[in-house]
Amino acid sequence: MRRRTLPLLLTALAAVTLPRLLHGPLGLGVVQGGHGGKSELALTFNGVPGTNLLAVLRAANVPATFFLKREEAHPELLAHLRAEGHQVALRGGTWRYAPMDGVTHVRPDGYTPLTVAHARRAHLTPTTPGVRVTSAAHALDRAEPGAVLTLPLDPTGLADTLQELRARGYTLHTVDALYGPRRGTPRAAVLRAWRATVDARFDRQKNLTPLTTRARALFRLGAAPYEGPSTVNAEGRLLPHGAPGAELHLHNGRFVAVADLSAITALRAIRDSLRDVAHAVQTDPRYADTQVVWALTLFHDVLGPLGFTSADMADPRQARLFAFGMDALRRLYGARATGRTILPKYIVMDRQTLLERYGQTRG
Repeated sequence: MRRRTLPLLLTALAAVTLPRLLHGPLGLGVVQGGHGGKSELALTFNGVPGTNLLAVLRAANVPATFFLKREEAHPELLAHLRAEGHQVALRGGTWRYAPMDGVTHVRPDGYTPLTVAHARRAHLTPTTPGVRVTSAAHALDRAEPGAVLTLPLDPTGLADTLQELRARGYTLHTVDALYGPRRGTPRAAVLRAWRATVDARFDRQKNLTPLTTRARALFRLGAAPYEGPSTVNAEGRLLPHGAPGAELHLHNGRFVAVADLSAITALRAIRDSLRDVAHAVQTDPRYADTQVVWALTLFHDVLGPLGFTSADMADPRQARLFAFGMDALRRLYGARATGRTILPKYIVMDRQTLLERYGQTRG
C-alpha cells in the first residue's frame, strides 16, 4: 500500500502545483508587458488614487492604469479617471468575473488555469503586475522598453521620475495602449532565468559599465585589451593586437526587439548608442587609456559602415563554434532564424575615429 500511496501523492501534488507554477511564476498566457522594440512603458497602480497623485499625473499629462477592486470601482470614480485619460482595470478575485463596462484587463489574486480561464470568459485580459517598485525613484532603475511598472500610490518624487523617464526617451502609456502585448511563454521564462543568472554573472565578472539609461541605448562597455589580429583602418592607422581597449557588448534583448521593428530602426539605435560609448570613453576614468573600441560579433557587416574595421578570427573551427553559440543566444532572445551561418568577426575602431564621429553630441 505504501508503495502505491507515494506515487499517488506525488501525482496529486503535481496536479495542483504544476498549473499554478505555469500560470503564476512562469506567467504562461498572461500579459507581461509590451513588445520591447518601442521606447515606451506603462505605469500602473493598485488601488484608489489620491488627489495629489492624480494632480501629478495631470500636470505631466501622463496616463496610467489603475487596478481597482470591484468594491472600489464606483461609477463616479471610473468616470473621473477615464475623463483624465487613465485606464481602469480590475484587481482581485479568483473565481468568476462579471463583465464591467469599459474594463478590459484584470490582475487576479492568483494565476491558475481556472482564474485565467474565467477572466477570458468575461472578456478580461489577465495581466501580471510586471515590475513592482518601492518608490517613484526606484522606477528609474527598473525602466525597460515595454515594461509594466507597478508603483506605490504615494506620489512623492513621481513628478521628477516622469520628467526623467521622458528625458531618457520613454513614452508613457496605459497597459492597453502598449504596442504588441507580450504574453508569457516557456522561452520567456527561460530567458528571465538566463538574465538573472548567466547574464548578471557575466556582467559582474567582466565589470561591465551599462550604457543603457536611454530607452534606445544598446551597449554595455568593459575595459579589455583588443583580442583580434592587428589591422589597419581606412585612414591608414594601425590597430594593434593587445592595444588598451573598451570591449562592446550588445544588450541582446533590446537589440533583438528593435531589429524586429526594422533594420533601419536598429541601425539608428546602434549609431545613437555609439555616442554613449564615445561619451563614456571621454569622461569615465576607467577608459582614459582606451586606444580602441572593439567587439567580436555576428553583425560586422552592419557595423562596418559606422566606422569599424573588421578582421577574421584566426581559427576557423573556433569561429564556427562561436557562431553556433552566438546564434543560439540570439534565438533565445527571440531573433528570427537567418537560414545561413554567419561567422563572427572582430570589429575595431580607434579612439580618434570614435570621437570624431560620435563624440560631439549624444542622442
